[in-house]
Amino acid sequence: MTRITTPPSRLNRSARLANAGLAAIYRQWRHLAIVLATAVAIVIGLSGLGTGLDHFVDEQSSALRDHRASGQLQIVEIDARSIAAIDRWPWPRRNYVQVVDRLHAAGARSITFDVDFSSASNPADDQAFADALRRAGGTVALPTFSQEASSGSADVTESLPIAPLAANAALAAVSVIPDPDGVVRRMPVGITTAGLPRPSLSAIIAGAKGSSGRDFPIDFSINPETIPRHSFVDIRDGRFNPADVRGKDILIGATAIEMGDRYAVPRYGVIAGVEIQALAAETLFHGMPRESGWRLPLLLALGLGLVLLRTRSKAMLVVLSSLSPVGFFVLALIADSWWQWTFQLAPALSLVACCALSALAINLITEARRRRRHDSATGLPNRLALEEALQTHPEAGVFAAKIADFDKVVAALGGAASARLVQRLAERIALVAGARTVYRLDDRLLAWRCHDLIDVDRQVAALRSLMLSPVDVDGRRIDATMALGFASEEGDSIFGRTIENAVFAAATAREDGS
Repeated sequence: MTRITTPPSRLNRSARLANAGLAAIYRQWRHLAIVLATAVAIVIGLSGLGTGLDHFVDEQSSALRDHRASGQLQIVEIDARSIAAIDRWPWPRRNYVQVVDRLHAAGARSITFDVDFSSASNPADDQAFADALRRAGGTVALPTFSQEASSGSADVTESLPIAPLAANAALAAVSVIPDPDGVVRRMPVGITTAGLPRPSLSAIIAGAKGSSGRDFPIDFSINPETIPRHSFVDIRDGRFNPADVRGKDILIGATAIEMGDRYAVPRYGVIAGVEIQALAAETLFHGMPRESGWRLPLLLALGLGLVLLRTRSKAMLVVLSSLSPVGFFVLALIADSWWQWTFQLAPALSLVACCALSALAINLITEARRRRRHDSATGLPNRLALEEALQTHPEAGVFAAKIADFDKVVAALGGAASARLVQRLAERIALVAGARTVYRLDDRLLAWRCHDLIDVDRQVAALRSLMLSPVDVDGRRIDATMALGFASEEGDSIFGRTIENAVFAAATAREDGS
């Protein structure tokens, strides 16, 4: 064995400090990732940037929960057949008189109109309709609504039923307000019209209570095609079974395309306003939906994100990343189905996605870093790994072991067996030297760090003694010889020079036969 001492240098101290800083950042990447992911999720939650994703999730949830209407609410349609039979619009109000009287006589629980009665017709018909409302005993509700005085105007016109009708009926606000994308997803619980807060049409049908200005999400899992329907002229002319409407809530409104009262909704495309009112009432039959926003799912996502960031297995990371959105969706589906409890998932899903991408990126970087720092044939760390180890954890010195006649060994054993020989030698070195890691600097050079200069001679003696025994490789006993070199550091010596000096010392020992 030959020894060399490396002179001190200030340059290495700067390199070590810089590398230590990078290593500290690398060790803290999980904390940085979770902070950034949480910040992104909060921005999405506060700004509403994830609204589109939440709408998509809601629509898929509605499709999976698809079910029939309760049957308690029935629609009396102002349909194409009725319009053809009463060839005039607005219809003479005597037609409504007949419908109200027949439904009331049949025992309908309530009768609600989604028809504008804010203008007077002929006095006789108006009075006859008012009398019919009085005979119904307060079971009829008429609509009120607000609208722009003119296109683009800030002025609002309040429309209420004419006084004789309003005096004999309950008043409910009717308003369909699409979202910015033109799709109707929510309905109000109450609206203030003519200075008074009034229940919405759907709220008065369902008997729901709530404050003016509050709204709720419509449950589009209810199939509007399953709501029982009757043609207006059939009710007017008595062509229906009274038992069908007894105890039921009746909603009267236009479904004919030519009436123009149609809106876009999720799942079903464009449907009539009266159908939207019916779906909203059906929603409230099951109770007022509860909305908890995005904060609770975000807390759950935070815990899941920490799990993802600590997952080291790439396969497990992919599985967890794939199943996480499904898990959130299933939980939201259960909450909505069982408790009418809805959440916004976009911020939570964005946090999980950010954490998953961060973990995957670090996983790939770590894998690339590992490949770059390890010998492909033996899996032992290489020279680059040793240089980095010396930067962050300077030791007293470096041992280098040069395998003698390695070319002859390769020729005799082959590449794969030669690699296994190197692995066996590394195991012996680790056993004798107590080295935590043995590095392969090139095909015939091994190296390891020495923690204590006093221990150098002991290591050399123990290794010399152990190498007297042949090395077993695939059942073959190989006599291997190594020449040892040692270079110690003084002060802040250059780690690269220390390695080179150790290699040079091993080469010198080999040439000298020492």
